Amino acid sequence: MHWLDELERLKQTGATAARPFITAAFAISHDGCLTRTRGESTLISGPESQRVTHQLRALHDALLVGVGTVLSDDPALTTRLVEGPSPLRVVLDSRLRVPVTAKLLSSTSRAAWLVTSASVSGPKGRALLDAGADLIQVPASAGGISIPVLLTVLATSGVRSLMLEGGAEVLESFFRARLVDYVALTVSPRRLSNPCAVSLGSCTSAVLAEWRARSRRTELGADLLQTGPLSPPEREPSWVGQRLAAP
Repeated sequence: MHWLDELERLKQTGATAARPFITAAFAISHDGCLTRTRGESTLISGPESQRVTHQLRALHDALLVGVGTVLSDDPALTTRLVEGPSPLRVVLDSRLRVPVTAKLLSSTSRAAWLVTSASVSGPKGRALLDAGADLIQVPASAGGISIPVLLTVLATSGVRSLMLEGGAEVLESFFRARLVDYVALTVSPRRLSNPCAVSLGSCTSAVLAEWRARSRRTELGADLLQTGPLSPPEREPSWVGQRLAAP
């Protein structure tokens, strides 16, 4: 079975009323870096891997990143390299730091969600609304927003599959809470630095260390794509009553 067929089959049965099926799809360098310089964009993977990323976007109802990704990369987060729909773009932005000029606010006719625990009635909130954003308020947690509440909101809104692209803090929150169902990890042959400017969190690294030994491996140009479900899958909402930190 091709790994995309496996993913599609799991997506069809994995979503619950409490939360979507969640795929973590991201790239790291050979020495485990997510970026060379903190706060700046670093292109890690090759064109073949980037095409797969866009293919995954088209296969998911929604795509989630942290505000740090928007501030450093200013991504559109659309599906451009393959045919298919662009997902709902969701940004965790507890303090409304996304600039009104961000590409994701004007790149499609579908409004991006900015998920925040801040007041949305102030000048910045009104400016983001005028720029085309949908502001989604959720309860605050230590250092961020309540991920469980957000997942319930997404599920209630009809989102059955969610793709995580980063950054490190977002991935760590989801891996630590055992909310990730499937992983598509691109490993580039490039070495960025040692130590890394930004590397994976301790829980993410520990989970992936075990998972990578049994993952499916596919060569994509110079990159290595590792795919597969996490096992055992955590389908019960073990996070009920918890509030997880996110940007």
